[in-house]
This record gives sequence, C-alpha cells and structure tokens, in this order.
Amino acid sequence: MDEEKKENTENGEINLDELQSLEEIENLIDTAIEAEDFELIDLLLEKRQKFLEAADTEVLKMIAEADERRKLILSEKLKELKTTIENLEKGKQMTKMYYGEDEKGTKINRMG
Repeated sequence: MDEEKKENTENGEINLDELQSLEEIENLIDTAIEAEDFELIDLLLEKRQKFLEAADTEVLKMIAEADERRKLILSEKLKELKTTIENLEKGKQMTKMYYGEDEKGTKINRMG
C-alpha cells in the first residue's frame, strides 16, 4: 500500500464505497490493525464480505491464512492492553495507599 493510502487510513479519511478490490481491502485491514483502529477493521470486514461471495477457493485460502496471522497479532495487542490495564490498576491502588484515608475517613499525607 502506498504511503498516501496508509496516511488516509490512519487519519480516518477512507471512503469504503471507493474500494474496488479484495486486495485493497486486505491491505487496509492490515493497516487498521497496525493503527489499532478497531472500528475501521469492523467496517472493512463487512465490506470484504461482499467480495468474498465471488472469490474462488484459492483466494479464500489465502485470506484464511492472513486472518490467522491477524488473529495472532490481535491476540498480542490484547495481551499488551491487559498488561497496561493491570499496571494502571496497580498504580491506582498504590496511589490510594500512599494518599489513603485513615479509619476516621480523613486523608493522610504520608510524605510528612
């Protein structure tokens, strides 16, 4: 995919009605995954469905293989997201403990 299309996809400036080929949609799906634009991925998958109805078995096999690779990438992104959420929660708990409340409900500044 050329840089202009990639930039337009990342900026959300893509017209799904102008997509003319399955290859173009497949490239945009990969770019949307890289950009973590899950809303665009959903729209592209819906658009791709129309093209799949007319595709031959070899093309369908290639798409299935590409989807397996994408599934692994998305799985890794999900793990990263879970780790980030866990770290945020730990930070939040540490902050509460550090600037916590005593038994009477008053704030305690543990720094002095």
